[in-house]
Parts: sequence; structure tokens; C-alpha cells
Amino acid sequence: MDTFSGRVIQIWQAKVQALGGANTRGGNVYLDYRRARFGFAKSLIVHEITESILLIAAAHKLGIQLAYEELESVAEKLSEWLQAQDIAKGNKLETSELVSGVISDFPRFQKVLELRYLHGQIEEPDLPLRIPETLMKSFKAILRWHLSMLEQPTVLSYLEAVRTLPRQDWKELINQQPGAEEVARAADTEEMTSGAVYFGFLFMASAISNLNSAIGPTQTSEEAADSALMLEFVRGALDWRLDFKTPESFTRFEDIRAAIVKATSRELPYRAAQLFEDEFELIINGAFNLIPA
Repeated sequence: MDTFSGRVIQIWQAKVQALGGANTRGGNVYLDYRRARFGFAKSLIVHEITESILLIAAAHKLGIQLAYEELESVAEKLSEWLQAQDIAKGNKLETSELVSGVISDFPRFQKVLELRYLHGQIEEPDLPLRIPETLMKSFKAILRWHLSMLEQPTVLSYLEAVRTLPRQDWKELINQQPGAEEVARAADTEEMTSGAVYFGFLFMASAISNLNSAIGPTQTSEEAADSALMLEFVRGALDWRLDFKTPESFTRFEDIRAAIVKATSRELPYRAAQLFEDEFELIINGAFNLIPA
């Protein structure tokens, strides 16, 4: 089995297993019921696996060699878990809302996900590329960056803090001013700290920026059309990470961005600080809006 497939399978298996304990006090902070309100912990796991399923389906369309049968076998475990929860007494409404929420967050793939999660039918999403072989190298890079986000727990801390952290906890977190070393040390931690949230913000911005720039310049109109289709596909699989859901979530995003800019430019002369802040804003806007490079 190739290394990429093996890593994805290991991650999916861990996440499906974690679903059973989601919204209870567990080892992973993003599964902690004290913060994961309204089923957010379960929803987050299903969103991540769904993103993976869609991107791996695109890899299949491109002819990239992966262990598709083994990957689908693990993906079916998620569907089995959802079906079991739907049958379980008292869980039907929660599961129905979870599934409908996930499907609505991937509007480009609504039909495919309805078949998978509501009817147990597997169908690959449409990706009508003319010369798919020209995008294989670029898409392999996209898969690597996608995997890096799955493996980085601070990305989950960032998403959780922005979307679900109680207001008082959020105020306490954002009022802290972690230094650069503290933020760097937060890498790979599962604790909910200001350093972890800031690291998750920066890591996700960097990953999405690299995902966006992975598809390079094109030489022909056919290649340009294929690149546009691929970018639309990738955007459709990733946009749930960038949807702030509520005005308050967007305000929190702005709070984090402002705090990072202030901390980073603090030691710079005024003019240099202004130039840095302008450049940083362009980078973040480009990353979080998936604007083609």
C-alpha cells in the first residue's frame, strides 16, 4: 500500500472510532463536550472525512494510484456509524440534523453526498476534465496539504474556538498575548490555548494558500479550462472550513488576524509595520477566499 493511502486510512479509522465518544469528556480537546456544543464535535469529524472522500474521488478521476478499495472500506464505516445512530433510540433527530448540515455545507456535491449518506449508494462526483494527466502533479500536492490539515490538531482548535467557544472563554483566550515561541511550541498540541488557536489559524491559512497555488500557470485554453474546473472542485471540498457561519464567528476571525498582526509588527518601525500589515492582509485574504494565484 502507498504511504499516502496508509496515512489517510489510519486517520479515518481514528476519527470514526472517535465518533463514538464525541461530545463526551475525552482525550482530544475538540471532543470535549464543555466546548463542542450542539453536536459540533461529531459534525467536525464527519466534515473532515467528507472532504477527504471528495478529494480522493478526484484523485481517482485523475488516475492517481492510491489504495481505493481499502480507502472506501474505511469510508463505509462512517456510513455504517451514521446508520446505526439513526436507528438508535433518541439519536435519530440529532443524526438527521448532522447529516443534513454536512450535505448543505458541500453544495457542489449535494447529490453525491445524499446518495452516500442517506441511501448508502456510492457515486463519484462529476469532474469532466479534458486532459487530466496535466493536473496529476498539482493534485498530488493538493492531497499532501489536505493531509497536513487532517493531521494538525491546532486547526481543529482554531475552528472550534471561532465557531463554538463560549463568549467569556473566548474573551479570556483572545486577551492573552502569546509570543512567537509560545505559538511555535503549540504545534501539534490538542490543548485549547491561545498559542494553539493562533498556530491553527496560521497553519490553515498557509495550507490553503499552498493548495490554491498548487495549480500553476497553463499553456493552452484546454488546460486553463481544466484548471478552473479543478479549482472549483477543490474549493467545493474545502469551503466548509472557511464558512464562519455567524457574524460573531467572522468577528472572532478578525480578532485573531488583528492580534497576530499586532504581535508580529510590534518591534517594527511604523512605516515597516504598516507595509507588513498590508502584505499580511493580502496573504490572508488570498488564502481564506481561495483567490487564484
